[in-house]
Amino acid sequence: MSQRTKIVAEIWGYRGWNVTSITYERSDGTPITPVGGFVSADVRVVIHVERRWTSRCAHCGAITGKVHERLGARRWRDLPWAGRVAEIEYAPVRVACTRCRTTGVERLAWADPYQRQTQRLQQHLALQAASMPVTHVAALNGLDWGTVHRAEHAALERWDKTRTPRRCATSGSTRSTWAAATSSRTTSSRS
Repeated sequence: MSQRTKIVAEIWGYRGWNVTSITYERSDGTPITPVGGFVSADVRVVIHVERRWTSRCAHCGAITGKVHERLGARRWRDLPWAGRVAEIEYAPVRVACTRCRTTGVERLAWADPYQRQTQRLQQHLALQAASMPVTHVAALNGLDWGTVHRAEHAALERWDKTRTPRRCATSGSTRSTWAAATSSRTTSSRS
């Protein structure tokens, strides 16, 4: 592993994954070799990774080493690196889980199932969309409006799953129950 690859692996920051190589491509997919460490700004950075630990089932999270099928390489768009579009390339495996008896693509640290953006890019887009229109976020990041909208929705769903329902301090019930109780008291006192 070269010094550059070690630095990128440290910045990338996902445990259990190794950065095997870094390549540069034009927008049409033509590979570029950096000359003297210089790469033009319109070039895409592709980070090739491999799994260091055993795969996990995407459904139940169980550790499983039983590979059902090896899939082709896929790419996920990540946050821009040094002003360049960055993509993560990995060939996932379909695992046969003995715990939940399903066969599905392994759980990935950086992306949810059926997504083509990393979770941190989705969160970044959702934060930008909170302060400006979605069309502006799409233009700023070079993405389609629908892609930004879906990424924002996925990030908000992930955030909503972490929240606990708020309880009312007076009775210990949820706010909607308390609001219904107070509204019925006010209508009965008026009659």
